[in-house]
Amino acid sequence: MITSVAQLMQHQDEPEEIRGKIRRFSEDNCQLLKAWLRKLHARYGEQLCLVIVDSTSQEIPWEMFDLNDEGGQDERFLGALTRVVRWLPPYRSRQCRLHVAEVRYEGEVIAYLDGKLGAAQIAAEQEMLRSLANRRYQTLTDLADQLRLPLTFAGLIYIGCHGESGKRLQQQYPDQLTANYLALVNAHPAPRPIAFFNACESARVLRNDVWDDSSFVEIVLRRLASGYIGTLGKVGMEAASLIARQILTLASSEEIPMAEILRRLRARAAQELSEHYFQPASVRKEYEYNLLYTFMYVYYGNPLACLRLAPGAAHEEKSA
Repeated sequence: MITSVAQLMQHQDEPEEIRGKIRRFSEDNCQLLKAWLRKLHARYGEQLCLVIVDSTSQEIPWEMFDLNDEGGQDERFLGALTRVVRWLPPYRSRQCRLHVAEVRYEGEVIAYLDGKLGAAQIAAEQEMLRSLANRRYQTLTDLADQLRLPLTFAGLIYIGCHGESGKRLQQQYPDQLTANYLALVNAHPAPRPIAFFNACESARVLRNDVWDDSSFVEIVLRRLASGYIGTLGKVGMEAASLIARQILTLASSEEIPMAEILRRLRARAAQELSEHYFQPASVRKEYEYNLLYTFMYVYYGNPLACLRLAPGAAHEEKSA
């Protein structure tokens, strides 16, 4: 069975079809793992932190893994019940070890927003950035040039644009950024910021591409950032903007671990869908999409790390 949400979405499966396939995968596979996870959750509840290291090429959406048994009712999504983070397999992470400790990433935001994402979405994200100390760049090329310079002043690298395959941002030249291009950036010393690539498929890791097996996840963690937030599949522009604003608003207003922020957003999306279970399909569809899009966002990094962004009066526009 195909478990890659990106592939299912490329196949134009409806959200209900995707959720049904993942539920069946959860019921038919990994029974010992499911029993172990249920015991852990029963003991630790929402304080449980899981670090998932997936060496397969199946792109399993572990955050949507259902802990219910076959007689269960609504799904008990792993990523809504517990703090779930991901990390690279050992053979891919020799240059970047996962450090689990209570740390706070502070500083300014290095930002790029694609002007073609939609006027309403751009305006909302610009308003969000204006509340934070930020350095916004007019092109991806300008931002990439900044990424070669010291990053000790930054708490977050934020990019909002189109993406594909976990290795490419923007589809048109000359303003395109690829994972292979970032592989030429010299590795930054600690402390490093968190990177948030709010683009479709930005957290995909394709292992079976004989022409190019690069990924932003691996290269950014090796060279630029201490943690990485991206998406497993395509996300609608309006939803992507809203989810990003929810994440960054929580991160700048409360000292909450990034893993807990994502857990709360997933739990809210799951609860809203559950509350509309008996509604007609035409009503449920909005909540089906909201759940699917929210669960697309995954975090590679320290499960105890908090992001505290500096409030900003100064707003800098950077251009070539």
